[in-house]
Amino acid sequence: VQPKLSLPGLDSAQLTLSVYLRNNTDKPVTGTLSAAIEDIKLAQEATLQPGETREVFFKPEDCKELTVANPRVWWPHPLGPQELYTMDMAFTAGKQLSDTARVRFGIRGITSVINKDHWREYQVNGKPILIRGGAWMTSDMMLNLSHDRYAALIGYARNANLNMLRSEGFSIRETEDFYNLCDEAGIMVTQQI
Repeated sequence: VQPKLSLPGLDSAQLTLSVYLRNNTDKPVTGTLSAAIEDIKLAQEATLQPGETREVFFKPEDCKELTVANPRVWWPHPLGPQELYTMDMAFTAGKQLSDTARVRFGIRGITSVINKDHWREYQVNGKPILIRGGAWMTSDMMLNLSHDRYAALIGYARNANLNMLRSEGFSIRETEDFYNLCDEAGIMVTQQI
């Protein structure tokens, strides 16, 4: 989900939804891709050739439902609440459910500029924000990753009034659980390469 939030009013947002579909068979497959975000329900037909992978979109210019009036806006800690939405997607070929995906996301706008003093300045939802962050390493080098350990460590970052973690480039890519907990805590994440 790629949100485009209207600034500075925060009174509407346009959502672009996308997913990669892959046909792992040796025959063409035609089916229905459906997406649901709360009261928004969308569907479109897609045909994939044998072995084809294609990104399929739902765009606001094609689906008026994807322009959301007065969205609940996600803010980093401690600027405001961490409002989150859930999107469910499914692909059905004939009457057979082929695959599903669930994504949690926040509607927010993050930009940066070089200010008059030649420093990078970040803005979230049109408001300047001072980044207070720290380096994030894998929570367990033996890869015994657990929800409780993630929750505790991310909670410590929030309690220390951090609002961003930098995931080290030489570390493993983090799990969906890590990113979801950061979203819930209002902690932004940047990936060092």
